[in-house]
Amino acid sequence: MRIWWQDIFTEEVPFTDRSPVLWEGMLRALLKVRPEGMELDCGRLDKSSPLNWYPYLEMLNDVYIVKGVMEAAARGYEAAVIGCSCDPAVVEARGMVDIPVIGLLESSLAVAGMLGRKAAVVTVWDGYVPIIERRIKLYGYGDKVLGQRPVRHFPLDWGELIEAFSGRPEALIQRFEEVARDCIADGADVVIVGCAYAGPAFTLAGYNRVTGTEVPVVDCAAAGLQMAAALVTLEKTCGLKKSRHPFSLYGRAPRKRAEAILQEFGLAGFPR
Repeated sequence: MRIWWQDIFTEEVPFTDRSPVLWEGMLRALLKVRPEGMELDCGRLDKSSPLNWYPYLEMLNDVYIVKGVMEAAARGYEAAVIGCSCDPAVVEARGMVDIPVIGLLESSLAVAGMLGRKAAVVTVWDGYVPIIERRIKLYGYGDKVLGQRPVRHFPLDWGELIEAFSGRPEALIQRFEEVARDCIADGADVVIVGCAYAGPAFTLAGYNRVTGTEVPVVDCAAAGLQMAAALVTLEKTCGLKKSRHPFSLYGRAPRKRAEAILQEFGLAGFPR
C-alpha cells in the first residue's frame, strides 16, 4: 500500500537550523513503525505558518495541508496521514478526497482507549492545549480522558529534540516525564505524546512507558501510520469507506463548483 505523510512545515523548519537532522530522524522512526509492505513517502508544504496555534494563521496553513493531500490522492496514494498531533485540516481534507485521511490525535485516542481507562495528552506548546482539547470534544472522546486538564504541555526545547534524534533522548524524556507524572497522579493510566516529532524521537529511543511505571506512552505518529494501514485494508477487503451522507462532516463538494471557488480565491484547482 502507498501512504503519504503530509508534514505541516516547509523543508526548513522555522524553529531550528538543523532541519536535515530532524527529517532524517523522522524518516528512520516512521520506517521503523510502518507496517510490512507499506510504501511511505513524506512531503512538506510549499508555504507554512510557524505560528500555527493562532486560529487565523492556522487556517492559512491548513490551505496548503489540504493542497498536499489532494495532490497525493491524485498521484495514487491510498491514504494520507497529516503529521501533527493537533490534527490540522483533517476534517477539511477528508471532504476533498476519497482516500482515508488520518489524524494523529484521533488515532492515538482510539489506541489509548484500548490500552487503558483514562488518557492524558502531553503536548509541547501552551497554544496547542485548547486546540487539542477542542479536537477531543469533536471526536467524542471526552469520557476517555482526564476530567480535569486532559491536555497539558511542556515547552519543547528544539535543541533537546535534535539531540534525541541524534541518540541522546534523556533530556527530552525527562522534560516530558515531569508533566506525564502529574497526569498519572491525577488518574491517567495512558499518556499520549502530543507532538509528531517528539513521539517518533521516543520510539527511536525505545521509550514506551513512563519510567518506573506500567503506564504506556503512545507515539501519535506510530498510531497514525497503523490506522492508515487498517483503513486501507478495510477498504480493500470489505469495501469500507468514509460516509458521504449529507449529515456527514465529509460530504463531497460538487467538483465543478468547488473548482470554480478555489480559482476565485486564487488557489490551484483539483490536481489532475
